[in-house]
Amino acid sequence: MQKFYVLGTCAGISDIGFTLSGVLQHNDKCLLVDTGEGMQVLKQLRLSGIKISNIHDVFISHKHIDHLLGLIPFIRKVLTSIKTGEYEGVLNIYCDIEIKEIVDYIIKATFQDLFQELYKEKIKFFILEDGQEYNVIGYKMRILDTYSKASVQFGFEIILEDNKRLFYLGDVPCATQNYERVKNADWVLHEAFSISPKNKYTELIKSHHSNVADVCKYMNQLNVKNLVLWHTLDDNIETRKERFLTEGKEYFDGNLYVPDDLEVIDLDV
Repeated sequence: MQKFYVLGTCAGISDIGFTLSGVLQHNDKCLLVDTGEGMQVLKQLRLSGIKISNIHDVFISHKHIDHLLGLIPFIRKVLTSIKTGEYEGVLNIYCDIEIKEIVDYIIKATFQDLFQELYKEKIKFFILEDGQEYNVIGYKMRILDTYSKASVQFGFEIILEDNKRLFYLGDVPCATQNYERVKNADWVLHEAFSISPKNKYTELIKSHHSNVADVCKYMNQLNVKNLVLWHTLDDNIETRKERFLTEGKEYFDGNLYVPDDLEVIDLDV
C-alpha cells in the first residue's frame, strides 16, 4: 500500500485551511513531510487516521514557519507518547543544520527539563546535503537541493515500488539544475499559484513564485506522468480546484491533481 495523505495545502499564514504538510505511507510506515505552522498538524493526523506511533521519520524542507513550526508540537506529542508507553524507538528528523539549531533553541527555552532530556535521547537529526541517500520507510530517499533564493531548502526523490519515482520539490519552482533528475518522473509534488486579474497577489506571484501555467508547461516538457499542485493561497480557495485544473490541463497531458486538505492520493495507480 502506497498513499500520500494531504494534511495541508495552503501557503503562508492561512485562516481557511492548514499549511503545507503531508504523509507518505508505505504499508504501516509513515514519513511526515513538512509540518505546517502549528498545533493543527496533530488534528490533521488524527482526522486522517494516522497514528503518531507509526511516524518515525520527518522531513523538513526549510525553515519558514508554514513548513516548520508544527514540528514543535509534534515532537512534544512523540515525547509524551514515549513516556506513556504508546511510542517505541526514536524519531528521525531530516533537515538543514539551521533548522536543528532553531528546534534545539525552542525546546531548550520552552520544554520542561524531563522532556529536554528525553529529546536528547530519542530525537535523532540527519543534516541534509544534495545527493545524500537514506533508507526511509522501506524506500530509498535521495536528497536534492532546490536552489531556493529565499533560504536553504531541500526536496527529495523517493523510489517507490515498481521503481516509480516521486519528487517533493519544497515550495519553490523546480530549478533548471534539477530538470534532468526530474525528467520522466512518475509523481511530482509542486508548488503553484494561479495568476488572475482578480487575484490581489498576482504581482507577488509573478515576482517570487511559480504559477500553474508555467509549472504545467515545464512538467509536461519533462514528461512527468502525475503532477500534484499545492501550497496555494487562500484567495478564492473555494474555486481553487476547478480553476487550477482548467488552467493546468491546457498545458499538461498527464494526470493532474489539485487536492484539498485531508484528501488521500493513491500512489499505486
